[in-house]
Amino acid sequence: MLWRVGAVLLILGGVFGFLGFQDWRLSRASSDKPEEITLKALIDRGADGNPNVVVKDFRVLDDLIVYETQRGSPSWTKAWIPAVPAGEAAGAGRPNIRALIVSTKAKNKGELDGRCKGPQLRAMVVNRIQSLGRSERKLLEEGYPGTNFDSCLLIHEGREPSGGTWLAVCFGLAALLILGGAGVLLLAFVRHNSQPASKPKKKKRPAEDEEDEEEDDRPRRRRRPRDEDDD
Repeated sequence: MLWRVGAVLLILGGVFGFLGFQDWRLSRASSDKPEEITLKALIDRGADGNPNVVVKDFRVLDDLIVYETQRGSPSWTKAWIPAVPAGEAAGAGRPNIRALIVSTKAKNKGELDGRCKGPQLRAMVVNRIQSLGRSERKLLEEGYPGTNFDSCLLIHEGREPSGGTWLAVCFGLAALLILGGAGVLLLAFVRHNSQPASKPKKKKRPAEDEEDEEEDDRPRRRRRPRDEDDD
């Protein structure tokens, strides 16, 4: 039981440490004030610039939205929606997708429209710490064949740089959980080694030997000598 508790604490500590490190990487590259930029300029610049942005002059393509839900719930937990610069590919045919808006706050299509169809979009470019999963990539490639989604910008709407308090909480919890897990595992190791060795069990003799011993111990009748009978 202690081994299992220690392992769970170590895993949780690793998770909090990883989340804190990812947020730290993104916040370290961000400006204090979000940078206003058009989607076209953002695409031309790529994912290596300032991730803290307010995106302008863009259009979302809501004819294909990929989203995920929890089992048994109709509410979205995450959604990916293609976006293009305003005025681009307004005619027939599939446009060249080079940016995806990622949302973890919109629970349905109506909420997504309200959050992503405004003139401006407060967001962060998260390519440094995130990438498309296999399932959502497959669905997007089916809707937009020929698109290289490895090079698409991932624009996480509504996200802001993490503050020092959140980072301190993540790293603090990670340290406590890892130390706690290591302590529990050490205690389990000490207890395991301090248990007395079990005594070897006595071997039982075969039943035949026991019967022989019983026969040997059985009193026998003694015959008197012939001389004593004569007397």
